[in-house]
Amino acid sequence: ATSLGDNDSNQSSARLEVLLPTDKDYSDFAAALKMIDKETTTVYLYGFMGGRLDHQLSVLGEALSVVTSGQRFIFYGDESTVYCLPSHSEETLSHKGIVSFFSLHSCQFKCSGSLKYTSLEYTSLNHPLQSLTLSNEADGPFSVAFTESFAAILNHS
Repeated sequence: ATSLGDNDSNQSSARLEVLLPTDKDYSDFAAALKMIDKETTTVYLYGFMGGRLDHQLSVLGEALSVVTSGQRFIFYGDESTVYCLPSHSEETLSHKGIVSFFSLHSCQFKCSGSLKYTSLEYTSLNHPLQSLTLSNEADGPFSVAFTESFAAILNHS
């Protein structure tokens, strides 16, 4: 595990292992992504969810743009856990509560298992962030597949 950043929002006494310049035209997260070995299969991320909405959207957009086959990024936040998964993948997750699925691309998706709303055949999402996949209810294990990279958001409340 490596901690990095420019210390502009670090409110703890913890020291960062990699200190970035504060005056830059890229995010701390973009710098972190460049450090991830392509052979890494799962990246666990803490401290990126919550706070400013523009930062959260930027982080998710960056993660979805670089996640590759065989990888997954998992963001842990106080209110939700977010899985960023690559295109043409099927993922089995387990959750009890509200789940939502999003892609930043027009694509197709399907979902099955312990969900209130399922789609056993591929269904088209004609534009990004479409609400068709918003606020489903999970009650155990379920599978979801997208033809483009996507995020599965498991809400804790």
